Order: sequence, then C-alpha cells, then structure tokens
Amino acid sequence: MQSMKCEYEGSIHHKLCYAINKRLKAKVTYKKDKDVRIIEPHDYGVLEGEAIRKLLAYQLKGNSRSGGLPDWREFAVAGIRRMTVLRERFQGTRLALKHHKWDRVFASVSLPSEGCGCHEGAHRTG
Repeated sequence: MQSMKCEYEGSIHHKLCYAINKRLKAKVTYKKDKDVRIIEPHDYGVLEGEAIRKLLAYQLKGNSRSGGLPDWREFAVAGIRRMTVLRERFQGTRLALKHHKWDRVFASVSLPSEGCGCHEGAHRTG
C-alpha cells in the first residue's frame, strides 16, 4: 500500500500541525529577529474577526519584546521564518489568563480542530 503524502509537508503549516498534535516543543525564528525562540505550540488557526493565521504558544526561551518569559505569546504565522520541531515533548494544556476566540482551528492541544488538510489521521495522536 502506498502512503499518501501531505501536500503541506515541510511547510510551517505542516510543522505546526505535527508539533501541536504530537505535543512537541519547537524552535522558531520570528520576523527580523536573529534569535531563536523555544516554544510550546498550543493553538493554530484564524482568530475571530481576523483574516490571518495565528499561533498561540507558550514561549520558554529566546527574544521577547512583550515582557518576561516564560509566558504566552501570539505569533502571526506568516512572520515565522524558520521552524524546527524538537524531539522534546511538553505536557499539554497550561493555564491561560486570556482566552482566545477562533474562527478556524487547524490544530490545538485542547480545542476541537478541523485538521491541517492532510489525509485523515496523518497527525493525530489518539
């Protein structure tokens, strides 16, 4: 039986879906920063009332202009220049003081999601 290949394989989209569904940490380079950020990616989709893809992640290390770390960060997915999925797992959900409302969810640690667009079950862990 020939395996189906994901049309997004190797893309940031594919890597985000994979990392979130497998609960794997990632390192990202964001926008013009040269510093690498270590994150736990939690939710990936389109926020209510916005037209761009966003990532809600718990940032552990690296550059941050938004305050101290570790803490929650929202990333415009188009601004992620490089992403490497690490082999280190994270536990899953974390307490969030601010809840986000999503129009679409491609992948999430705790919310129902529509999937990444690959063949069914490609990134599911359950």
